Amino acid sequence: MKSLKSMKEALSTLIRAYGAFFLLEHPLSNILLVLCTMLSTCTHLGFMGLLGGVSTIAFRSVLRFPPLAHDIEVVNGILVGLMIGASYSCDARSIMVTIISGLLVVIVSALLNDSSGRWLRLPLLGSPYVLVSYLIISVAGVLKLSPLALAPLSTSAPATVLSAIGAFYFNPTALGGILVLAAIAVSSPYLFMLSLASALSGTFVLGLMEISQTNALHMLALMNAVLTAIILGGLFARPGAKSFIVAMAASTLALPVTVSVSTILWGLGLPALASPFLVTVYAALAALSAERGRFWSGFWLRLPTLPERSLELYKLSSSRGVDEESLALKAPVSGTWQIYQGFFGPHTHQSPWQYSLDFFKTIDGKSHSDSGTELSDYYCFAAPVLSPVFGVVVAMESGLADNPPSQMDLANVWGNYILIRLDCGAYLKLAHLKQDSIRVELLSRVVPGQTLALCGNTGRSPQPHLHMHVQKEMAVTSSTLPFHLTSVVKRDAGSDNEPLYTLNFRPEENESFSTPQINTALKKGLNLPIGGKLDFDVVEGIGRSSKRSLSVEVDLSGQFSLVSDRGARACFTSNDELIAFYNRTGPDDVFFDCFLLSYGVTPFLDGHVSWMDAPPFRLFPGRNLLKGFVKNFAGSLNSKYTRYWEGSGRQWIQRAVHSAPAYLSLTSIEPLITRAYLCECKGFAGFMAVQGGEKLIMATLAGIGARADNGLSEWYRESVPV
Repeated sequence: MKSLKSMKEALSTLIRAYGAFFLLEHPLSNILLVLCTMLSTCTHLGFMGLLGGVSTIAFRSVLRFPPLAHDIEVVNGILVGLMIGASYSCDARSIMVTIISGLLVVIVSALLNDSSGRWLRLPLLGSPYVLVSYLIISVAGVLKLSPLALAPLSTSAPATVLSAIGAFYFNPTALGGILVLAAIAVSSPYLFMLSLASALSGTFVLGLMEISQTNALHMLALMNAVLTAIILGGLFARPGAKSFIVAMAASTLALPVTVSVSTILWGLGLPALASPFLVTVYAALAALSAERGRFWSGFWLRLPTLPERSLELYKLSSSRGVDEESLALKAPVSGTWQIYQGFFGPHTHQSPWQYSLDFFKTIDGKSHSDSGTELSDYYCFAAPVLSPVFGVVVAMESGLADNPPSQMDLANVWGNYILIRLDCGAYLKLAHLKQDSIRVELLSRVVPGQTLALCGNTGRSPQPHLHMHVQKEMAVTSSTLPFHLTSVVKRDAGSDNEPLYTLNFRPEENESFSTPQINTALKKGLNLPIGGKLDFDVVEGIGRSSKRSLSVEVDLSGQFSLVSDRGARACFTSNDELIAFYNRTGPDDVFFDCFLLSYGVTPFLDGHVSWMDAPPFRLFPGRNLLKGFVKNFAGSLNSKYTRYWEGSGRQWIQRAVHSAPAYLSLTSIEPLITRAYLCECKGFAGFMAVQGGEKLIMATLAGIGARADNGLSEWYRESVPV
């Protein structure tokens, strides 16, 4: 039984590896790529590719080597097998060489991953395939491998383009190209578009270079150019104008690189294969690194992924306060405050201090009580100033006297201030502090929420307020950097709208906000400990009942995940203010998806509050062919949450409306409405999802528990009505 399970896992890995080079996730994509190798004019090509993949998986198992990311060594083994099948006759010698190549691929992949991957941070891509192929080609004569005659090349432009794309999998025919493009389109329309754009561009440039379509170099150069565009513009950078321009430029560069590399290797008796693609991609990754300046900072993704996924993750991250072009800072004050002057403020927030905020307090439109002639009349005077960041105090001034109202000290613009070096290398300044109120020492480390000083009226300050900005360097003339406030409650003056909790707030002049009040009991109830388990009684549709379970796991990197009993998985993070789920992977699971939509990002706030989120559209339950087709490519939902207290049930109700993006309005996809029930004693008490008046799912917490651990006993407690 165990061996049968291992065989199924190996077969699944083998088929999945065909699309792993382009991170294609859809099973149909992998099947189409297998067919591409099987339907080649070379009848044994598909068999040799499968053999190369199987031998790689087998040797990895024998050597007890852990799989590399995306099973990249397996796809390299497949490519080596395809290269042997396309170049040599199928006999006992070529079969033996293909089997041995699996061992070589595993060893070379491990060595490259531990050397260039770790030191230079360069991805493996197809480098094991190229190196092992060159080794085999170099000794093919000694091994007495029988070479195959080259197939004639197509002379029509469309067929040439398709043949170049089919050559990815050693099927340089129009049919091969159609199957590869179809496989790409099924998993990623963006990669499909990028493939066609780079192919058309490459064909035009090759025409200018006067390289004939009947020349094998034409197809080889076009193949490497399209590969370059897909990897750089589609998988390694977030889709956008900048990444598209880089992809097209690198794709064009790959054409002369192919000519040059082919000329060099021809003298050694070796074909270029995908080496021009590797040279171009590695050069681009190294040349356009973050060390080149802020313009390239964050350009490359930390982990390659399909463009549709990176776009969805970007929107989700932005809605949750993570922005590559803006630093997330906690509010430097507590309670309700107002913005005296915002970014690009007309008074003093001009270059190089354009990214600055001034905070003060008002009541009924006034910043002071009584006549306002005394500093003590001002609502924000002597209010605590809190650290917005982790960092080290590197400079300060504390001895300047506070100005009388309506007067300024122009000789000491910042007045009393604190300068903090952030862990990221930037510097945060808090200015106009009260005389002798600083409560931290020079070179001391501070943490968010720590009291640093009191709000004052020193320096260029006509009335008590707090100035904050982030600067690039320590010098006073350094340019400022964009930032935003995270985890605040936005309050619209004179509006009947409920308070809006936001993780990405860049306030403008006169806007008000407050710091959130945390419900500690709710925070405790929504805790998901390691090994924790949630059981639910579930009713789907009309009367279909089942028992479902969710469990908490943590990997070696410390990443927490919530896993359903059907293998669906989502990462989650929890801090003092909220719990948030993200990165949904695994098989389809409507119950799990509705749980994620119901509790996607849940703040531990007290009181009536609303907030926005942008979960991936693929979580949306697909109930017809159209939804099933678009759900993987439609980006993000527009989700608005509102939470209120239900006294009769002694629980919080978290209602959310999840709407499709505006550009899908013609599809008539009705919004999904979820209701999550949060109990301060039971936590995730249950949820339901309704669409178009039809109840899709209803889940009620049946019990909670935790598995046994070293020194800890297993426990379980059934849920009882409140």
